[in-house]
Amino acid sequence: MNIIIENKITEARKFFEDDSYLLDFYNSAIECYEKSDSPLKINNFACNIRELLREKMALVAPDNIVADCSWCKGQKYLDTENKPTRRARIRYCLLSNMPDSTVEEIFKEKIEEIENEYTSQIKQLSVYTHVTKEVFYKSQNECDLRFSEILNLLSDIIGLIKTAQKMTTTEIENFLYDDISDHIYNDCIDPELDLLSNHTYVEDISDLNFSIDNIDKDYIFIEGTATLDTCLQYGSYSEMHRGDGASFDMSFDMDFSVKINITDFDDKEYKYETVNTDKFYGIEDGE
Repeated sequence: MNIIIENKITEARKFFEDDSYLLDFYNSAIECYEKSDSPLKINNFACNIRELLREKMALVAPDNIVADCSWCKGQKYLDTENKPTRRARIRYCLLSNMPDSTVEEIFKEKIEEIENEYTSQIKQLSVYTHVTKEVFYKSQNECDLRFSEILNLLSDIIGLIKTAQKMTTTEIENFLYDDISDHIYNDCIDPELDLLSNHTYVEDISDLNFSIDNIDKDYIFIEGTATLDTCLQYGSYSEMHRGDGASFDMSFDMDFSVKINITDFDDKEYKYETVNTDKFYGIEDGE
């Protein structure tokens, strides 16, 4: 087996390494193809990979959790046994329990595009499982070519699943950036900062960084950090006006978290950790 195919096998393996059963399943599927002399080995390999992906998606998007989502209704997302379809599972990777109203505001047409692409790729993989006279009598070289094609398709499907998961966090974070920045600027009141001067003002927010820590069926949980660029004023307004007061600028790092109602993004609960003011007192980190 050439180095290109070996690299494809190794890269795809990483997707299943977080579960010992799936990893063993994947390694066995590869081994069965490599050691088999059966004319059906390419069909069996394709079938194994399709079932492996089904098992993986059942872990990523469990039946009971997906079926409980507000959008999981009708033949599009539930099969005849009321179990989530493939389309429902990839949608869960994108949206969790977010309702259509939220989806329209943030994702728009991207959702259906990914759903369609994912289901199309799985159907394409299924084509390789079909046994025909032409397929049955393929040479070893022809089988190896189809083996490589299936690995390419597997790589595309893995990439799409990862893209779906990443797109959710990226789109939500971009959508919320201004709101979180404004909230910190206008509503972050820290008593530790007030102790530093007669009047402490937050003049700006910089180095704002946050990410989605978790999404469950009810809430989005965000953890983040920011730098508060403050003005420390000493003296009253009139003293400052007469030139008898003083002020200087200083920046402080802060940590915060946000819990957001998944069905109403206007319903947010902010929590700010106490700002560390050690550097104001000349205390270095670790002292």
